[in-house]
Amino acid sequence: MLMKASFTFIALMTCCLFSFAQKSKTVYIDTINLRGIIIDSYDKPVPNISLLVTQKDLTYQLNYLSATTDANGLFEVKGAKPNDTITITDPIYRSRYPNNGSRFVVIRLPHKTGSLTPIEIKAQRQYPKLTPKFTIIPYVSPNDFVCILSYEQFADFPGGVTGFERYIQKHLIYPKNAIRYNIEGRVEASFDITRDGSVDNVKIIKGIGYGCDEIILNILTHSPKWSPYKASGRAGIQNMTVSIEFKLTDI
Repeated sequence: MLMKASFTFIALMTCCLFSFAQKSKTVYIDTINLRGIIIDSYDKPVPNISLLVTQKDLTYQLNYLSATTDANGLFEVKGAKPNDTITITDPIYRSRYPNNGSRFVVIRLPHKTGSLTPIEIKAQRQYPKLTPKFTIIPYVSPNDFVCILSYEQFADFPGGVTGFERYIQKHLIYPKNAIRYNIEGRVEASFDITRDGSVDNVKIIKGIGYGCDEIILNILTHSPKWSPYKASGRAGIQNMTVSIEFKLTDI
């Protein structure tokens, strides 16, 4: 009787294992070992950047394949699709990059961007100096998608908008040469707030000359340090744009 019961148990176990094995299946998927490097806007390798692709793991098909860059900015994803989308999941540089069959990709991370509303500078004709009045509202362009469980702190001038206004009021004077030749118009400039809060890469996007461009470049270049952009506690680079309207009024 005991032998019969044991045999029955073994037979049942064999049937269960056979039944489980029957549920697995073999599929054929065209995959590649995708390697690459991630660099910042200054062409420097960026370590510890997390990314994933749309291909799921090849054993259980539960999780998307992922990787993290090493100290040299290099990464490898084994089993990626030849034509896939690489998603940067790092909260500072959230973005997507299509890959069309390449087995080694170079991904350049974007700046964080922001802009300021136009600043209007007024002066009476043939009057060389005045205290300008203007309003500044910071703006940050929307991201491709929102990453839950992360937070962002945007770059900020010491003292906020009021502090920036005082800095402009102290240094910005309507150039005498522009007043002499009745020059009016808008100067648009861009600049980067680096990870340590310094102002870098100041450029005139649209200028009107006659000393207006030069004074804007000088003011922004010698700006005090800002509080840098941060996402989940990590500092990043943020690009800012600002426009200044030079306008003459009749006496």
